[in-house]
Amino acid sequence: MKPILKQLLTFALLALVMSVSAYAQPGAGHDGWRERVRSQKIAFITSEVGLTPQEAEKFWPVYNQLEEERMKGVMELGRSFSDLEKAIESGASDKDIEQKLKAYARAQAHQNELDSVPVERFEKVLSKAKIAKLYLAEEKFRRQQINRLHPPKPEPQR
Repeated sequence: MKPILKQLLTFALLALVMSVSAYAQPGAGHDGWRERVRSQKIAFITSEVGLTPQEAEKFWPVYNQLEEERMKGVMELGRSFSDLEKAIESGASDKDIEQKLKAYARAQAHQNELDSVPVERFEKVLSKAKIAKLYLAEEKFRRQQINRLHPPKPEPQR
């Protein structure tokens, strides 16, 4: 995948996570929502990929670890973006902006590294065909969730 496309997808994911977090109510309902989506995602991926019970037993710990690493990377990227934005808006010195810019570039490079790691780890537990199905399933699920949050507008009648 081209680096610019990865960056756009990362920002889209970051924006989605931040927008959902902003509208979610704190407390038990928030945690319940997150768990429901996670459960739906597990069921969706398991079905779409066609995981056997034996594969699922080996696959999900690897997937969950990668997801945790990805989320930490997305959060770090968001923090560094915010820091850079605040530095610019506050009229910080060039030296301070340079430090924030370097931190942002490191976070972005780290996120790109995280995006390239999964295939290597998944190859240990799934066939190439199932890895490909996994990537397709993740994208289908992501689009499904976006459509739930922001349903397509009906076309105007003429």
